[in-house]
Amino acid sequence: MNDLLTRGSRARTNQPADQTPMRIPSMSETAKLFNEALAFIQVQEKPWYVESTSFDVEQWELVVHLNVEADGLLRCSACGREACKPYDIRAPRRWRHLDFLGYQTILVCAIPRVTCPSCGIRLAELPWARPRSGWTWAFEHRIAELATKMPLNEVAEVVDESPRRLKRLAVHHATAPVGFAKSRGDTTRQDT
Repeated sequence: MNDLLTRGSRARTNQPADQTPMRIPSMSETAKLFNEALAFIQVQEKPWYVESTSFDVEQWELVVHLNVEADGLLRCSACGREACKPYDIRAPRRWRHLDFLGYQTILVCAIPRVTCPSCGIRLAELPWARPRSGWTWAFEHRIAELATKMPLNEVAEVVDESPRRLKRLAVHHATAPVGFAKSRGDTTRQDT
């Protein structure tokens, strides 16, 4: 199979047949590269860390399992208060992230709840996604960028998502309360 891949890649790049084909990285090499790339996105904020990665070749998915340090202090998702102690952990959830090497990237994490002195027991704020979203901030921003250049139906084809979900995202951002920040989890009122 690797020979088929190298012959196919040689044909796509117009590489002469007598040259040595480009070596395709192994899954473990690709996983290592992905872990290094995560240092540049907002998933690697303490106390969050990448626990493991795996490839589902049949589904064309790279699955990244995230976890939180047991003694890590978290932010309340309701009021934004920092340094809240963990209370318990909810069932794991999935978020679609930007594609990586042709694979859909899925983040998986069990979301902790925190004990907030102001709000009581609430979900912890996630640095990579807004509440109740199935997409990361980076993926939402990519969709928004593409939507300024093409119709939503075409965006849906490019990112392999349903047009209905993209429309709900567009409506969400269009109807966000005036005076509230619309980026990376900041829900504090801005001066107007």
